[in-house]
Amino acid sequence: MFAVRQVARVSRGPASKHVRCFATGIVAPGRLGNPQMTVGTDPRVDIRQKRALAEMQLDGANTASPVTARNTWEEKMEWCKAVHEGWTEIMKNEVVQELKNPNSVKTWEETITNAGGGEMKLYCSGPTTPGPHPIILEAHGSGLIFFSAGHPYCVRAREQLAEHGCIVVAPEYRKVVSHDKEGQFPAPLDDCLKTLDWVHENKERLGGSNIIAFGANGGANISQAMALQLNGEGNMHKLDGVFSTGPMLQGHSEFNPDFLNSIEECRNYLAHNANLDVCHDLYDGGNSDKPENAQNPLSRPYFATVEQMQGLCPHAFTLNECSQWKDEGIAVARKMKEAGVKTNARVIVGSVLAGQFIAGKYATEMWKYTARAVAGFAHHGVGHSDSSE
Repeated sequence: MFAVRQVARVSRGPASKHVRCFATGIVAPGRLGNPQMTVGTDPRVDIRQKRALAEMQLDGANTASPVTARNTWEEKMEWCKAVHEGWTEIMKNEVVQELKNPNSVKTWEETITNAGGGEMKLYCSGPTTPGPHPIILEAHGSGLIFFSAGHPYCVRAREQLAEHGCIVVAPEYRKVVSHDKEGQFPAPLDDCLKTLDWVHENKERLGGSNIIAFGANGGANISQAMALQLNGEGNMHKLDGVFSTGPMLQGHSEFNPDFLNSIEECRNYLAHNANLDVCHDLYDGGNSDKPENAQNPLSRPYFATVEQMQGLCPHAFTLNECSQWKDEGIAVARKMKEAGVKTNARVIVGSVLAGQFIAGKYATEMWKYTARAVAGFAHHGVGHSDSSE
């Protein structure tokens, strides 16, 4: 048997209250095993993603945060706009594989009224073949507060889903980067629910069948929140499934009150943990002026109870091994299983935070795999009465 010894962690900061317990000769992963580890030196990280991160100058140590949730609204917004501009530019260089047959996919736009009474674009892609086809309502990845469904990368990624026989509808929901406080929670959630109503009203015209919600990172948060709200209202029939990729669900990465391992393994990888909490705080105020949202399941689905999850539509997850958010996704998936929800969660080995998209330039199969998984779920992984796995 291994001789097991317990070592108190003495590093400064939020992680100092952690205690490591490991068998002799076994090294804990990431920064749990080596506090000096970075995303660029962690041996778990896919070497191709390291190459992409190095080109972006994002492979080093994030030793200081330019802003925390305790800054003023104006300071946090200044940071938000700068990050939005930076990521918008960076993502121009990310790669999605070419369509095998471009003529098999059509892309178009619709305009509807959002939940606040203003205009909202819907970016759509779908097969040119007649339906019925499953419909994917995509809440685009955003850190909850920035980016755009109309970015060329998002358009190309949706076209890959359409190539797999799915209709994809992506609302340009309100966000704080474009709408300031009008873009705070619950506006993005309400806009996506308004889009879901539009999809149902236009289902026959679109040639649709099953309807699922899909989102990456912040979009995964909103997708899960949609299901929780519908379930609480008795309207779960409006949604046949939810697929989450790398979901950001908790919003407490800086101090890690629930002692989630991945928050410490990957502390400050790609993005400083305090900045991740700023995203949540700009979204719902839960870390500053609206403490009632700090554990609100509709803005932070991590805090949904087993009872609130009972009756949810089927859920699927892909999680990133080398991401701060991995373990909060696992925790939610376990809770869903306890609630009797059909749930499947898989980890993409070597992938960083949002690795299917960010730093996927040289590892395009990460998105190819995800696109096939999402499309397969939309086609076959739905149906509240289907007991097959």
